[in-house]
Amino acid sequence: MKISSKLEDYLEAIYLLEREHSVARIKDVASFLNVKPPTVLSAVRRLADEDLIIHEHYGYIKLTDKGRRYAQQIYRRHKTLLKFFENVLGISKEKALPQACDIEHIITCQAKNAFDRLNRFFEQNPKIFEKWLEEREK
Repeated sequence: MKISSKLEDYLEAIYLLEREHSVARIKDVASFLNVKPPTVLSAVRRLADEDLIIHEHYGYIKLTDKGRRYAQQIYRRHKTLLKFFENVLGISKEKALPQACDIEHIITCQAKNAFDRLNRFFEQNPKIFEKWLEEREK
């Protein structure tokens, strides 16, 4: 299943809010994504139609098992890209964050895994990473 990048953003926000507060509410998602509550409500309805969340009228938003798996995939792609941009490419978090958010929606599983392997390779080979940092600074 594939949903739009905007709906993926909502799903990821719900996932992160659930992790932090055990539950998510419309107003929390709106604040998190800096959007208006009616916009969140519209997205929540579409996510519920896809069986990714459960939302009781005026109640909490909860991820279904399917929704949690999907959100975790999105979040893992996000974390992998952010780590790569910051650590390997040396891009500031402020500039890396929007790029990671954009790319997380289009990156393939194969590419995400390659980024993961490259991140791990540099972590496990500090001398090679130091050489990369020298080259990056040129």
